[in-house]
Amino acid sequence: MHAAVLPMKGQVRDAGGRASYDESIGGVVPPDGVTFEPDTVGGVSGWWCRPATARPAEAILYLHGGWYMMGTAKAYRHLAGHIAASAGAPAFIPDYRLAPEHPFPSAIRDAEAVYRDLLSNRGIERIAIAGDSAGGGLAESLVAAYVGSNESRDPRASPLYGNLTGLPAVQIIVGDAETLLDDSVRYAERASAAGVDVRLDIWEGMPHGFLTNVRQLRAADEALTLVGTFLAERLSSV
Repeated sequence: MHAAVLPMKGQVRDAGGRASYDESIGGVVPPDGVTFEPDTVGGVSGWWCRPATARPAEAILYLHGGWYMMGTAKAYRHLAGHIAASAGAPAFIPDYRLAPEHPFPSAIRDAEAVYRDLLSNRGIERIAIAGDSAGGGLAESLVAAYVGSNESRDPRASPLYGNLTGLPAVQIIVGDAETLLDDSVRYAERASAAGVDVRLDIWEGMPHGFLTNVRQLRAADEALTLVGTFLAERLSSV
């Protein structure tokens, strides 16, 4: 797998690849015991992933990847569904607005609107935020089409430049054949220095987005289990 993805490492995709990207992500093996339904939260459309057994008043806000320019909630529902099942909590995936039609900070505003609506109007008391790639913070890498003419060191665009003091617990899963490895390590170091409870797991030989290979790579299965365990522990400890 490492050899197969090596030619694509570091390449920024444009919006023209949206259909093929969704087809690829949508091919993730669906989880057992999870139902999916469309909904609108905070004015943002998306999909719920609901495991058969879930604790009340908890939810996961899952922000999908795709270079800020691709990806849909529907395409990502199976991947997020695995995390929902492992964590024992329903997950909502918003279809946040994509660049370049809607550059920074549109995606962040959409994510915030969903977060506030979940807390205010849905009877949810505890929310965990999860995501992959661009959705892993909606900002942990710099993409010109996303940032546009804005300042690239704006902490909303790159948390590396923000004040991390007081953040809740953070888990970062990254492969050592990953374009964003250095950014992930630097973020973990800065979070730790700020007193944040942070866990960084670096997976040997794994490329960008390896968790999408659930039931195909043992590393993906194990990493998704770690994600679910981490989220379940943090949600239940609030």
